[in-house]
Amino acid sequence: MAPTPPSSARAPPTVDLTQSDSNSDDWDDVPLDVVAPAAPDDAGSEMDDVDVDGAHNAYAELYDAVPDAGVSTTQESTPAPSLQITFAQPPAKAKRTSTVTTTPRDRKNRLLVHQVHTLAILAATRVRNRWCNDQTLRDTLQDMVPSLLLHKLQAIHPRLEPERRERVRMFESFMTELVSWWHARFHVHARMAAAAAWRQPSQDLWQPAPAPAHTWIDGWCVETPLEREQRHKRETRSKSHTQEVAIFPTGEHASVPTYLRLLPPPEAAASPKQLCAAARRRLGSRETKAILFCALCRSLGIPARLVVSVQVVPSAASKGPARPPPRLSSPSDEEDEMYIEPVDDKAPPTVWVEVYSRPYQHWITVDPVRGFIKPTGVRHMEPLPSQRQNKLLYIAAFEEDGYARDVTARYTRTLHTRIARLRPSVRGQPWWASVAQALHRPQKLDRDAIEDVELEDQTRREPMPTSVGAFKDHPVYVLERHLLRDQVVHPPHRVGTFQGEPVYLRVNVIKLLSARQWYNVGRVVKADEVPLKWARQRVYTTMSKRLEEQTRATSGDEAMEGLFADFQTQLYVPPAVHNGYVPRNAFGNVDLFVPSMLPAGGTHIRHPLAARAAKQLGVSYADAVVGFEFRRFKSLPKMAGVVVPTESAELVQTAVAELEESEARNEAAKAQRRALKNWSRLLTALVVSKRVQDEYGAAPPSAVPTSEERAPQLSTEKRQLCAPEPAPEPTPEPIAETPVPSSEPAEQPARVRGPIVSLEEMVAAEARASSSPVHDTPSPAAPKRRRIVIKRSTPTARRSARFASRERPSYDESDE
Repeated sequence: MAPTPPSSARAPPTVDLTQSDSNSDDWDDVPLDVVAPAAPDDAGSEMDDVDVDGAHNAYAELYDAVPDAGVSTTQESTPAPSLQITFAQPPAKAKRTSTVTTTPRDRKNRLLVHQVHTLAILAATRVRNRWCNDQTLRDTLQDMVPSLLLHKLQAIHPRLEPERRERVRMFESFMTELVSWWHARFHVHARMAAAAAWRQPSQDLWQPAPAPAHTWIDGWCVETPLEREQRHKRETRSKSHTQEVAIFPTGEHASVPTYLRLLPPPEAAASPKQLCAAARRRLGSRETKAILFCALCRSLGIPARLVVSVQVVPSAASKGPARPPPRLSSPSDEEDEMYIEPVDDKAPPTVWVEVYSRPYQHWITVDPVRGFIKPTGVRHMEPLPSQRQNKLLYIAAFEEDGYARDVTARYTRTLHTRIARLRPSVRGQPWWASVAQALHRPQKLDRDAIEDVELEDQTRREPMPTSVGAFKDHPVYVLERHLLRDQVVHPPHRVGTFQGEPVYLRVNVIKLLSARQWYNVGRVVKADEVPLKWARQRVYTTMSKRLEEQTRATSGDEAMEGLFADFQTQLYVPPAVHNGYVPRNAFGNVDLFVPSMLPAGGTHIRHPLAARAAKQLGVSYADAVVGFEFRRFKSLPKMAGVVVPTESAELVQTAVAELEESEARNEAAKAQRRALKNWSRLLTALVVSKRVQDEYGAAPPSAVPTSEERAPQLSTEKRQLCAPEPAPEPTPEPIAETPVPSSEPAEQPARVRGPIVSLEEMVAAEARASSSPVHDTPSPAAPKRRRIVIKRSTPTARRSARFASRERPSYDESDE
């Protein structure tokens, strides 16, 4: 497809469609002089001189065969000079295989590129549709119309011709003459049409092998990294910018990307002003010819649509062999020329026009490129499946107000057979349906409703598929082999045969359920009903699997169950509540899968405290089973409230409310008790912490012994005795001091400050405190004190103590 020039995103103009939205002709309110007649000399019908300016056309060297002024206007298109085609000869060893190895990431990228490409083409068409509303362009095109055609258009009016059938004939005759005049007036240059064609994108970029340098692919040129760097230097000096893109080839292994630069536009038609210039020159591409004809019809007051067949890169990898890519000659090579694949003039275009006939109340297909008008586009606008340049996938028609409609069903007879399979789906949902809904007008006009009926009718008239795979998931036809386990054709009226197999309509396919499944939806099978189909019984739980194995071992056959249709069932009526007693099933519950299964005279109360309230009041009740859930191959019922008699329902609900208040008070009391208990713990911890700080205090940083000073100075026996036990040692309790009586008073040594971890550290700290004199005069010897460390006895500690008493040497307290 030709590159799309950037354009500002503006809101579509608002057009009053009141005149075209009516079941009648709506010509009474249209004045007779709605179209100004042209000059009487009919100067616009003559052939103007054609001038192709090379300064305004980057491909001016390609347009060396411009028609002269004396060329007859009855030709199909301007004859093009002979093309010199040069294919690059690939190396003998570097053969491109037909199979393309793609990874899941490549498939995801292809889908994303497919979606983005589709939206980009629709956006470009919407911009060109807005250009058709330009007033200057309309005035320019209206001045070119001969006065004879304008008088014929004015004559199609209910006041002048009251017969509707005659007005329909006059309108079709006028459109035929207008299309013939425009087809003869505007010429399509072969090379310009080939360079600017909206056609199927090339598949060369999706092959695993990168494209060679100087290859022209859809308006892009492949360049080497060195040429790309040199171009960047030139653009930096000239302060210019060329659009470029880097594409990595598909496959698991990363390689050098393919660098592409955008070539200059082959046709100067990127604005309404340039479209006016193309209309005066009467020369351009096929797409420009269709766009200008759409603007011409709107300038004459005829509702017209700009229709585009989106030529988008396929979402799936191609399986065919890759063709040699075209080469673009380098500046040093004067023999080669750029090869542009020509466009078949007889092939259907990708852009055309639809006009609305007010007398006929239908949209009519107009092909201004090939110069004919048809009431419908089927068999005329659909390309052949063998064409590579044109693939019919999405067709959108843009109206004057900027909205669009999906009209694919009007131009194909294989919408569900072939085209629907080519469209990708996202998460199982058709992606194009959401895009078409976003493009559609929010409010539906009367003519839109008529068109919907027409498109649906054409969809129903789709011919029968020609392959077995096309029948699968077909919305109209179905084969019996493609039916699911719970599907059957009823009534079995066949509409044809395919390879000796009967073909049925999809609308006659109904869904079947077993008696157990019908009971789960509140229906039961009628008496003396014969199953329409027998199928293998489905097993979900361990118990059902055991029963199936038992049946197979007993009879040797598979466990089968009968399937019934909806018309073979009736509504399930449960037993009614009698004398205040709620009937129950074999498990003491009430099956309440659907609301219709509620017993007569009963009320369902969905509250977790309803059973407790009914039990306290002595009211008859039964738990309600609303479904089943399967966990670990077990079927577990889901309970939701109880069923009570209707006369006791109000009393039970009142009791439920009282229980709720009681539960709320209990929860508040529990929360208060937990808070008071937590506060008590906090205050106790604070008191204990305060007493420990007051009693022992915190030693200054300089007084805290280091790890070297804490090293035990005990004997080998003490070290073995004080070795760490396997279990973690609990935090010691406060130490109780027992003074030893002495005959003479002595000065008490300074209290050891700091945390006391073990007996050894305490002894070492007292030794250091006693060895360092506080006063100059020696202090008398302090009496010995016996310190006892109280530890909590645990099973681990007791086992460690027994083990130490058997194997370790005895410990004498006098060693201290």
